[in-house]
Amino acid sequence: MSGSLTSNTPITTVVNLTGNGRTRNYPISATGSLPLSSLRVVVNNTTLRPTFDYSLSGNSVIFVNPPLSGYFGNITYTQNRDTFTNSKISFISEFANSTYYDHVLFARAGATYKTLSNSVTSLSTSPAYQFLIYDTSGNQLSSTYYFTATGNTALTNTDYLREWVQDAYPDTNLNIKAVTTNIYDPTDVSLNEIVFNLSALDPGYHHFAVRFDSFHGYMSLFVDSRPVQTIQFTPRKYKFSNLIYRPFLVGSSCINNSLPLFKYLKKNVYLTENINIKNFYLYDTPLNDYDIVMHARQNGTIQDIHFDIPCGRRNYLEEIERYFKATLPGSKSTQYNVVIRNTGITDPAVQSAIEARITKTITNSAPAYSKLNKIKWVN
Repeated sequence: MSGSLTSNTPITTVVNLTGNGRTRNYPISATGSLPLSSLRVVVNNTTLRPTFDYSLSGNSVIFVNPPLSGYFGNITYTQNRDTFTNSKISFISEFANSTYYDHVLFARAGATYKTLSNSVTSLSTSPAYQFLIYDTSGNQLSSTYYFTATGNTALTNTDYLREWVQDAYPDTNLNIKAVTTNIYDPTDVSLNEIVFNLSALDPGYHHFAVRFDSFHGYMSLFVDSRPVQTIQFTPRKYKFSNLIYRPFLVGSSCINNSLPLFKYLKKNVYLTENINIKNFYLYDTPLNDYDIVMHARQNGTIQDIHFDIPCGRRNYLEEIERYFKATLPGSKSTQYNVVIRNTGITDPAVQSAIEARITKTITNSAPAYSKLNKIKWVN
Protein backbone atom coordinates (compact mmCIF):
# COMPACT_ATOMS: atom_id res chain seq x y z
CA MET A 1 0.00 0.00 0.00
CA SER A 2 1.47 3.36 -1.01
CA GLY A 3 0.29 6.88 -1.77
CA SER A 4 -0.32 10.21 -0.05
CA LEU A 5 -3.09 11.56 2.11
CA THR A 6 -5.41 14.13 0.58
CA SER A 7 -5.53 17.75 1.70
CA ASN A 8 -8.16 18.25 4.32
CA THR A 9 -8.51 21.90 5.35
CA PRO A 10 -9.47 24.84 3.10
CA ILE A 11 -7.14 27.74 3.95
CA THR A 12 -8.08 31.23 2.75
CA THR A 13 -5.18 33.65 2.22
CA VAL A 14 -5.48 37.42 1.70
CA VAL A 15 -2.59 39.42 0.15
CA ASN A 16 -2.88 43.21 0.49
CA LEU A 17 -1.39 45.49 -2.20
CA THR A 18 -0.78 49.22 -2.73
CA GLY A 19 -0.46 50.55 -6.26
CA ASN A 20 2.33 52.87 -7.44
CA GLY A 21 1.42 53.17 -11.14
CA ARG A 22 4.44 51.08 -12.25
CA THR A 23 4.37 47.59 -10.61
CA ARG A 24 2.40 44.96 -12.53
CA ASN A 25 3.65 41.74 -10.82
CA TYR A 26 2.48 40.91 -7.26
CA PRO A 27 3.71 37.59 -5.76
CA ILE A 28 1.49 35.21 -3.78
CA SER A 29 2.48 32.26 -1.55
CA ALA A 30 0.34 29.54 -3.13
CA THR A 31 1.42 25.91 -2.92
CA GLY A 32 1.17 23.88 -6.11
CA SER A 33 -0.86 24.87 -9.13
CA LEU A 34 -3.61 27.40 -8.58
CA PRO A 35 -6.38 27.93 -11.15
CA LEU A 36 -7.04 31.48 -12.25
CA SER A 37 -10.73 31.14 -11.38
CA SER A 38 -9.85 30.60 -7.70
CA LEU A 39 -8.47 34.16 -7.40
CA ARG A 40 -10.49 37.19 -6.37
CA VAL A 41 -8.75 40.52 -7.04
CA VAL A 42 -10.18 43.80 -5.77
CA VAL A 43 -8.55 47.21 -6.47
CA ASN A 44 -10.04 50.49 -5.28
CA ASN A 45 -13.24 48.64 -4.18
CA THR A 46 -13.67 47.28 -7.73
CA THR A 47 -13.57 43.54 -8.48
CA LEU A 48 -11.32 42.93 -11.49
CA ARG A 49 -11.99 40.40 -14.25
CA PRO A 50 -9.60 37.47 -14.77
CA THR A 51 -7.80 37.35 -18.14
CA PHE A 52 -9.10 40.82 -19.09
CA ASP A 53 -7.60 42.70 -16.12
CA TYR A 54 -5.03 40.24 -14.71
CA SER A 55 -3.46 36.82 -15.27
CA LEU A 56 -1.60 34.23 -13.22
CA SER A 57 1.98 33.21 -13.91
CA GLY A 58 3.51 30.79 -11.44
CA ASN A 59 3.11 32.35 -7.99
CA SER A 60 2.58 35.90 -9.25
CA VAL A 61 -0.49 37.88 -10.30
CA ILE A 62 0.23 40.03 -13.36
CA PHE A 63 -1.98 43.06 -13.97
CA VAL A 64 -2.68 44.23 -17.53
CA ASN A 65 -2.63 47.81 -16.25
CA PRO A 66 -0.64 48.45 -13.05
CA PRO A 67 -2.72 49.76 -10.13
CA LEU A 68 -2.50 53.53 -9.93
CA SER A 69 -0.56 55.26 -7.23
CA GLY A 70 -2.52 55.46 -3.93
CA TYR A 71 -4.92 52.67 -4.94
CA PHE A 72 -5.40 49.90 -2.34
CA GLY A 73 -6.53 46.38 -3.01
CA ASN A 74 -6.18 42.70 -2.11
CA ILE A 75 -5.78 39.29 -3.68
CA THR A 76 -7.79 36.46 -2.08
CA TYR A 77 -7.45 32.75 -2.83
CA THR A 78 -8.37 29.48 -1.08
CA GLN A 79 -6.39 26.23 -1.14
CA ASN A 80 -6.93 22.87 0.49
CA ARG A 81 -3.88 22.13 2.61
CA ASP A 82 -2.86 19.21 4.75
CA THR A 83 -2.69 20.78 8.21
CA PHE A 84 -2.04 17.48 10.01
CA THR A 85 1.33 15.83 10.57
CA ASN A 86 2.98 13.28 12.85
CA SER A 87 1.04 10.34 11.38
CA LYS A 88 0.77 7.04 13.22
CA ILE A 89 -0.42 3.96 11.33
CA SER A 90 -2.25 0.94 12.74
CA PHE A 91 -3.56 -2.08 10.83
CA ILE A 92 -6.90 -3.39 12.07
CA SER A 93 -8.66 -6.66 11.31
CA GLU A 94 -12.28 -6.85 12.44
CA PHE A 95 -14.88 -9.60 12.25
CA ALA A 96 -18.41 -8.32 11.79
CA ASN A 97 -21.50 -9.78 10.13
CA SER A 98 -19.64 -13.02 9.38
CA THR A 99 -16.99 -11.11 7.38
CA TYR A 100 -13.40 -10.09 8.09
CA TYR A 101 -12.47 -6.49 7.30
CA ASP A 102 -8.86 -5.30 6.92
CA HIS A 103 -8.50 -1.57 7.55
CA VAL A 104 -5.66 0.90 7.94
CA LEU A 105 -6.01 3.61 10.59
CA PHE A 106 -4.04 6.88 10.37
CA ALA A 107 -3.92 8.90 13.60
CA ARG A 108 -2.64 12.43 13.05
CA ALA A 109 -2.26 15.71 14.98
CA GLY A 110 -2.81 19.21 13.63
CA ALA A 111 -5.48 21.90 13.34
CA THR A 112 -8.63 22.47 11.32
CA TYR A 113 -11.86 24.45 11.35
CA LYS A 114 -14.68 23.52 13.66
CA THR A 115 -17.04 24.97 11.01
CA LEU A 116 -15.73 24.75 7.45
CA SER A 117 -16.24 28.05 5.66
CA ASN A 118 -14.35 30.01 3.03
CA SER A 119 -14.98 33.23 4.97
CA VAL A 120 -12.63 32.26 7.84
CA THR A 121 -8.85 32.55 7.81
CA SER A 122 -6.08 30.23 8.93
CA LEU A 123 -6.08 31.99 12.31
CA SER A 124 -9.51 30.48 13.01
CA THR A 125 -8.33 26.87 13.09
CA SER A 126 -8.47 24.83 16.33
CA PRO A 127 -6.13 22.05 17.55
CA ALA A 128 -7.51 18.65 16.71
CA TYR A 129 -6.81 14.99 16.05
CA GLN A 130 -7.62 13.42 12.69
CA PHE A 131 -8.48 9.74 12.33
CA LEU A 132 -8.51 8.38 8.75
CA ILE A 133 -9.61 4.85 7.88
CA TYR A 134 -8.61 3.31 4.54
CA ASP A 135 -9.06 -0.13 3.11
CA THR A 136 -6.06 -2.07 1.82
CA SER A 137 -6.79 -0.85 -1.71
CA GLY A 138 -6.22 2.77 -0.73
CA ASN A 139 -9.85 3.87 -0.67
CA GLN A 140 -10.76 6.27 2.12
CA LEU A 141 -13.65 4.96 4.23
CA SER A 142 -14.02 7.69 6.85
CA SER A 143 -12.42 10.82 8.25
CA THR A 144 -13.10 11.97 11.81
CA TYR A 145 -11.89 15.02 13.74
CA TYR A 146 -11.58 15.23 17.51
CA PHE A 147 -10.95 18.75 18.83
CA THR A 148 -8.71 19.08 21.90
CA ALA A 149 -9.41 21.42 24.81
CA THR A 150 -5.91 22.66 25.64
CA GLY A 151 -4.15 22.55 22.30
CA ASN A 152 -1.90 19.65 23.30
CA THR A 153 -2.16 17.34 20.29
CA ALA A 154 0.20 14.61 21.46
CA LEU A 155 -1.12 11.28 20.27
CA THR A 156 0.60 8.93 22.71
CA ASN A 157 -1.48 7.24 25.37
CA THR A 158 0.93 8.37 28.10
CA ASP A 159 0.32 12.04 27.36
CA TYR A 160 -3.42 11.47 27.24
CA LEU A 161 -3.42 9.74 30.62
CA ARG A 162 -1.27 12.47 32.15
CA GLU A 163 -3.36 15.32 30.73
CA TRP A 164 -6.90 13.97 31.09
CA VAL A 165 -7.04 10.90 33.33
CA GLN A 166 -4.53 11.36 36.14
CA ASP A 167 -6.04 14.50 37.66
CA ALA A 168 -9.69 13.67 36.98
CA TYR A 169 -9.55 9.99 37.94
CA PRO A 170 -7.36 9.02 40.93
CA ASP A 171 -5.76 5.58 41.18
CA THR A 172 -8.57 4.33 43.44
CA ASN A 173 -11.84 5.99 42.56
CA LEU A 174 -15.55 5.41 42.26
CA ASN A 175 -16.70 6.66 38.88
CA ILE A 176 -20.44 7.15 38.42
CA LYS A 177 -21.79 8.05 34.98
CA ALA A 178 -25.38 8.61 33.93
CA VAL A 179 -26.08 9.09 30.23
CA THR A 180 -29.55 10.54 29.76
CA THR A 181 -31.55 11.28 26.63
CA ASN A 182 -33.88 14.15 25.88
CA ILE A 183 -37.50 12.99 26.00
CA TYR A 184 -38.39 14.70 22.72
CA ASP A 185 -35.01 14.77 20.95
CA PRO A 186 -33.02 11.51 21.00
CA THR A 187 -29.96 13.30 19.60
CA ASP A 188 -29.79 15.53 22.71
CA VAL A 189 -27.79 13.47 25.21
CA SER A 190 -26.56 14.64 28.62
CA LEU A 191 -23.54 13.00 30.32
CA ASN A 192 -23.47 13.35 34.11
CA GLU A 193 -20.42 12.10 35.99
CA ILE A 194 -19.30 11.96 39.63
CA VAL A 195 -15.76 10.88 40.55
CA PHE A 196 -15.04 10.05 44.21
CA ASN A 197 -11.56 9.34 45.58
CA LEU A 198 -11.61 6.13 47.63
CA SER A 199 -8.15 6.53 49.18
CA ALA A 200 -9.55 8.30 52.26
CA LEU A 201 -11.84 5.39 53.22
CA ASP A 202 -10.81 2.71 55.69
CA PRO A 203 -10.73 -0.93 54.55
CA GLY A 204 -13.97 -2.81 55.05
CA TYR A 205 -17.61 -2.41 54.10
CA HIS A 206 -18.91 1.03 53.20
CA HIS A 207 -22.34 2.14 52.09
CA PHE A 208 -22.66 3.89 48.71
CA ALA A 209 -25.91 5.39 47.49
CA VAL A 210 -26.51 7.12 44.15
CA ARG A 211 -29.68 9.16 43.81
CA PHE A 212 -30.75 10.23 40.32
CA ASP A 213 -33.72 12.60 40.22
CA SER A 214 -34.67 13.63 36.68
CA PHE A 215 -37.74 15.55 37.89
CA HIS A 216 -35.74 18.01 40.02
CA GLY A 217 -32.58 17.76 37.89
CA TYR A 218 -29.78 16.50 40.11
CA MET A 219 -27.67 13.41 40.80
CA SER A 220 -26.06 12.88 44.22
CA LEU A 221 -23.57 10.48 45.75
CA PHE A 222 -23.80 9.45 49.42
CA VAL A 223 -20.94 7.64 51.19
CA ASP A 224 -21.84 6.14 54.56
CA SER A 225 -25.04 8.25 54.58
CA ARG A 226 -23.11 11.53 54.07
CA PRO A 227 -23.62 13.52 50.82
CA VAL A 228 -20.24 14.02 49.14
CA GLN A 229 -21.13 15.49 45.72
CA THR A 230 -24.15 16.67 43.76
CA ILE A 231 -24.35 17.70 40.11
CA GLN A 232 -27.27 19.46 38.45
CA PHE A 233 -28.78 19.28 34.99
CA THR A 234 -31.90 20.60 33.30
CA PRO A 235 -34.91 19.23 35.23
CA ARG A 236 -37.74 17.37 33.52
CA LYS A 237 -35.83 17.34 30.21
CA TYR A 238 -33.90 14.07 30.32
CA LYS A 239 -35.00 10.57 31.21
CA PHE A 240 -33.05 7.58 32.46
CA SER A 241 -33.43 4.11 30.96
CA ASN A 242 -35.81 1.74 32.70
CA LEU A 243 -33.37 -0.06 34.99
CA ILE A 244 -36.07 -2.07 36.73
CA TYR A 245 -36.75 -4.11 33.58
CA ARG A 246 -33.23 -4.20 32.08
CA PRO A 247 -30.11 -6.15 33.10
CA PHE A 248 -27.90 -4.35 35.59
CA LEU A 249 -24.17 -5.15 35.51
CA VAL A 250 -21.88 -4.92 38.52
CA GLY A 251 -18.14 -5.40 38.06
CA SER A 252 -18.17 -5.32 34.25
CA SER A 253 -18.92 -2.96 31.39
CA CYS A 254 -21.56 -3.58 28.74
CA ILE A 255 -20.71 -3.37 25.07
CA ASN A 256 -24.15 -3.41 23.41
CA ASN A 257 -27.69 -4.28 24.50
CA SER A 258 -26.45 -5.08 28.02
CA LEU A 259 -23.99 -7.68 26.67
CA PRO A 260 -20.99 -7.80 29.05
CA LEU A 261 -17.67 -6.78 27.54
CA PHE A 262 -15.89 -9.98 28.62
CA LYS A 263 -18.49 -12.07 26.80
CA TYR A 264 -18.08 -10.00 23.66
CA LEU A 265 -14.29 -10.41 23.81
CA LYS A 266 -14.63 -14.06 24.91
CA LYS A 267 -12.00 -13.42 27.57
CA ASN A 268 -12.27 -13.11 31.33
CA VAL A 269 -10.71 -9.66 31.42
CA TYR A 270 -11.87 -6.18 32.43
CA LEU A 271 -13.66 -7.58 35.48
CA THR A 272 -13.67 -6.11 38.97
CA GLU A 273 -11.70 -8.19 41.47
CA ASN A 274 -11.29 -8.36 45.26
CA ILE A 275 -14.62 -6.75 46.05
CA ASN A 276 -17.65 -7.90 48.04
CA ILE A 277 -21.13 -6.47 47.60
CA LYS A 278 -24.12 -6.97 49.88
CA ASN A 279 -27.53 -5.38 50.41
CA PHE A 280 -27.91 -4.22 46.83
CA TYR A 281 -31.12 -2.22 46.33
CA LEU A 282 -32.53 -0.58 43.21
CA TYR A 283 -35.54 1.76 43.39
CA ASP A 284 -37.64 3.41 40.70
CA THR A 285 -38.25 6.46 42.92
CA PRO A 286 -35.55 8.78 44.39
CA LEU A 287 -35.14 8.23 48.13
CA ASN A 288 -34.94 11.13 50.56
CA ASP A 289 -31.92 11.72 52.79
CA TYR A 290 -33.39 9.95 55.80
CA ASP A 291 -34.20 6.81 53.80
CA ILE A 292 -30.56 6.67 52.69
CA VAL A 293 -29.42 7.11 56.30
CA MET A 294 -31.57 4.16 57.37
CA HIS A 295 -30.08 1.99 54.61
CA ALA A 296 -26.56 2.94 55.70
CA ARG A 297 -27.31 2.02 59.30
CA GLN A 298 -28.83 -1.31 58.38
CA ASN A 299 -25.60 -3.27 58.88
CA GLY A 300 -23.99 -0.95 61.38
CA THR A 301 -23.43 -1.87 65.01
CA ILE A 302 -25.38 0.47 67.28
CA GLN A 303 -24.19 0.42 70.91
CA ASP A 304 -26.64 0.34 73.81
CA ILE A 305 -27.46 3.67 75.42
CA HIS A 306 -27.39 3.90 79.24
CA PHE A 307 -28.66 6.99 81.05
CA ASP A 308 -29.85 7.88 84.57
CA ILE A 309 -33.26 9.38 85.40
CA PRO A 310 -33.57 11.31 88.71
CA CYS A 311 -36.38 9.92 90.94
CA GLY A 312 -37.32 9.42 94.62
CA ARG A 313 -36.19 6.54 96.81
CA ARG A 314 -38.26 3.39 96.95
CA ASN A 315 -38.37 0.45 99.46
CA TYR A 316 -39.36 -3.10 98.76
CA LEU A 317 -41.37 -3.31 102.09
CA GLU A 318 -44.37 -1.08 102.72
CA GLU A 319 -46.20 -0.62 106.07
CA ILE A 320 -50.01 -0.80 106.02
CA GLU A 321 -51.52 1.52 108.59
CA ARG A 322 -55.30 1.06 108.08
CA TYR A 323 -57.83 -0.64 105.85
CA PHE A 324 -60.97 0.81 104.24
CA LYS A 325 -63.97 -1.18 103.08
CA ALA A 326 -64.59 0.94 99.99
CA THR A 327 -62.52 3.99 99.13
CA LEU A 328 -60.78 6.71 101.02
CA PRO A 329 -63.13 9.29 102.65
CA GLY A 330 -63.84 12.17 100.38
CA SER A 331 -64.30 14.82 103.14
CA LYS A 332 -61.52 16.85 104.61
CA SER A 333 -62.87 16.60 108.20
CA THR A 334 -63.77 13.59 110.35
CA GLN A 335 -66.70 15.44 112.04
CA TYR A 336 -70.17 15.73 110.56
CA ASN A 337 -73.55 17.36 111.38
CA VAL A 338 -77.07 15.94 111.21
CA VAL A 339 -79.74 18.37 109.99
CA ILE A 340 -83.47 17.57 110.66
CA ARG A 341 -85.80 19.67 108.47
CA ASN A 342 -89.49 20.52 108.52
CA THR A 343 -90.61 18.23 111.34
CA GLY A 344 -92.70 20.87 113.15
CA ILE A 345 -91.31 19.68 116.49
CA THR A 346 -90.50 22.65 118.72
CA ASP A 347 -90.66 21.08 122.18
CA PRO A 348 -87.13 20.93 123.57
CA ALA A 349 -87.86 17.80 125.59
CA VAL A 350 -89.06 15.93 122.52
CA GLN A 351 -86.09 17.17 120.48
CA SER A 352 -83.68 15.96 123.23
CA ALA A 353 -85.27 12.51 123.25
CA ILE A 354 -85.01 12.22 119.47
CA GLU A 355 -81.38 13.39 119.47
CA ALA A 356 -80.49 10.76 122.09
CA ARG A 357 -81.99 7.99 120.01
CA ILE A 358 -80.34 9.25 116.73
CA THR A 359 -76.99 9.47 118.45
CA LYS A 360 -77.23 5.89 119.67
CA THR A 361 -78.34 4.58 116.25
CA ILE A 362 -75.96 6.55 114.03
CA THR A 363 -72.90 5.30 115.84
CA ASN A 364 -73.25 1.86 114.25
CA SER A 365 -73.62 3.21 110.68
CA ALA A 366 -71.30 6.19 110.58
CA PRO A 367 -68.02 5.93 108.58
CA ALA A 368 -64.94 4.84 110.46
CA TYR A 369 -62.94 7.49 112.27
CA SER A 370 -65.88 9.94 111.96
CA LYS A 371 -67.49 11.78 114.84
CA LEU A 372 -70.92 13.45 115.23
CA ASN A 373 -70.49 17.12 115.77
CA LYS A 374 -74.12 18.26 116.47
CA ILE A 375 -77.74 17.85 115.42
CA LYS A 376 -79.51 20.86 113.90
CA TRP A 377 -83.33 21.42 113.81
CA VAL A 378 -84.56 23.49 110.86
CA ASN A 379 -88.32 24.24 110.56
